[in-house]
Amino acid sequence: MIQSFFLWQRESWRAFWRQRSVMTPLFSIAVILIITWVTVITAPISSDNSFALRYSIYVGINWLTEPFYFYLLPIVATIFVVINVFLSYTLARRSLVLKYLWLWATVFIVGGFLWLAWLLRSFNT
Repeated sequence: MIQSFFLWQRESWRAFWRQRSVMTPLFSIAVILIITWVTVITAPISSDNSFALRYSIYVGINWLTEPFYFYLLPIVATIFVVINVFLSYTLARRSLVLKYLWLWATVFIVGGFLWLAWLLRSFNT
């Protein structure tokens, strides 16, 4: 029982990541994450040094911050990806469905980060 929890006695690192069904969501995650970083880095910063981080259709701008807070979006998305990929490798290797579910959920959540970054960029330009 205890030996089944040791990582080196199960499937190897290379064999796990070379599976086509694992490479597809990982490639999608990498592309979306790169697009998120490019969206944030290439965003024009206003001259008055304010950035609307939250907007409501009823109230208007709710939260003005410094422009560097915009970089928190891709940083949090990158941390989220690293944690989820590590957990899918360590915890979900025995269950094929759980592994795919975990990786594809990460794709959609990182896509949500991209959508939020694009909305904030388009609103602040």
